[in-house]
Amino acid sequence: MGHRRVSPPRDEGRLPRRALLALPLLAACGGLPPKPAAPSAAPMPLHLEPLADLVKAPSLVWMLELSPKVAFADDTLLAGVHRVVSDERFRRFAAENGGVDPRSLAELVIARYPDATLTLGRGTIDPAALERAFTRRATRIDGRAIDVASPPVVRLFGDGAKERVQMCTFGREAFALEEGRFGPLRVAAAYAEGKLKKAKPALRAEPLARAVGLLGEGSVARFFASGPFEGEWSAALGGLLRAATGVAVGARTTRHPAAKGGLVVTAVVLGEYGHAQEDAARRLGATLDVLLAKNPFGRMLGLHEPLEAPRVDPVPGGLSVVATFDTDRAAKGLHAVLDAEIDEIVGSLR
Repeated sequence: MGHRRVSPPRDEGRLPRRALLALPLLAACGGLPPKPAAPSAAPMPLHLEPLADLVKAPSLVWMLELSPKVAFADDTLLAGVHRVVSDERFRRFAAENGGVDPRSLAELVIARYPDATLTLGRGTIDPAALERAFTRRATRIDGRAIDVASPPVVRLFGDGAKERVQMCTFGREAFALEEGRFGPLRVAAAYAEGKLKKAKPALRAEPLARAVGLLGEGSVARFFASGPFEGEWSAALGGLLRAATGVAVGARTTRHPAAKGGLVVTAVVLGEYGHAQEDAARRLGATLDVLLAKNPFGRMLGLHEPLEAPRVDPVPGGLSVVATFDTDRAAKGLHAVLDAEIDEIVGSLR
């Protein structure tokens, strides 16, 4: 009796056709485990506060540092500023500059170099709107670079109406604008990205680091200038700038019984005057008396009648002057001087 050969089923060892057809459905329904997502790079921590830490020291001519948000929290100072620049003009400026209203910024820094100007702002920004505004203003865009992916550090650069221009946004936190010869902005970005560990920024390097300490805390506006002072500047302040290594001025708001609001102004002249320091202090005091009493512009601002007269003191490494002025009176005088030209002034900032 012969044996019948039994063959295995045709589909044995194969995945049934129905199963093959069902694979896409299973995958869509989560039947198959998803592929693990590629790990994303951790956001780079950016150092953006204070903005002055992004300003390079070499070749700095002068630097202006403002704290608009803090300053405008003072009603008297806000009213004084609005005497000079109306709310409508601020809104118009913001509409033409990517939504940036200077009053809303936590910090605004302007640094001047021999062949370039760097402007830095910190506050909530719209990078795309700033890029559009920059593109409209530039006569030519040469390129766009993403220096850091997260948070995005993006640069646009090209030509302006008169000189080279470059803009950089740091996420949604800060921006930088450079006009003139490129250089300071790239250094600012390197400071923000933590790439410059040894090079000290302007206000942490001498001589201006000493001026920062002498001005003290609480200023809503600070101005710094590095020496040596040459030409006409060397003869300023009774010739004291000839031997000065730097100058700094700070202003803070205060309440005063004789006015709606006061502005305490502290000025520092840095220099090693040695045994002649007392004589230098007297000479500075006499020079200020003449300047405040006879200067027509100062008289219009009421500087010849301060709430508290200037007090000049020798300090380690220089001289210090402190005086208090009437904020509202100064604003009224400034309004009278500038009102006819304010549109041109604001226009030059656009």
